[in-house]
Amino acid sequence: MLRKVFAGILAVLISTSSAWAQNKAATKNRARKSTPPAYPAYVPSTLPAEPVAPPEPPPTKHFYVTALYSSANAIKYKGSADLFGVPTGFTAAESTTGALGFAGGYISREAGRFGYSGELAYELPRTSSGVEGMLGNQAIHGKYDENPSNSVLTLAANGNYSLSSAIYIFGGINYPFTSGNGDSLNGLPGYQIGGGFAFSPNISGELSYRTLRLKGTIDSPGLNLRVDEATFSGMILAVHYLF
Repeated sequence: MLRKVFAGILAVLISTSSAWAQNKAATKNRARKSTPPAYPAYVPSTLPAEPVAPPEPPPTKHFYVTALYSSANAIKYKGSADLFGVPTGFTAAESTTGALGFAGGYISREAGRFGYSGELAYELPRTSSGVEGMLGNQAIHGKYDENPSNSVLTLAANGNYSLSSAIYIFGGINYPFTSGNGDSLNGLPGYQIGGGFAFSPNISGELSYRTLRLKGTIDSPGLNLRVDEATFSGMILAVHYLF
């Protein structure tokens, strides 16, 4: 009887020990399968890019100096003369040479916009060779003995329009001042029209057609000529250096 009791107690102990071992093993297995808590992925923040300042536009206003050549080589006169006490109309053309010159001025222009300019130009003295024309019904012609010379100082103002940063057109008015031998001529408003091209920010060239107008008197031996209008027209080729 006592042997059966010990046998039953031993069986219970073995059963309990086996259950405890299985429970411990299951607990270890569950611990090994557990995963750490998930955290959100770290994304480094990027600083906003600093705004890039747009490039400054090139200056559109400049002072400049100019070297030029004027092809104008004939002065056309229209007026009257006191011939034997009778006012008699006359027309004449005086042949001269072309002339080199120089100028200084100021220009404002910008691509696609209107602008303006102003300059003072001086042309070196021209040599006059002779005159041909009509006095009443009489043809007149003659040559000067001393080949007198005349110089021109011209004040001009223009409006311009730039078709691009390099190409522009212009037109405006001028007023001339002259000096010469035996002439007393005063300026009248004239005009010029032309176009220009900028080869670089500092160098540009222009080609224009210009007409100068004058009036006054011309003292000729034995004859006093009153000039109602004298025109002096020709092409101007100019090269500017801009500051």
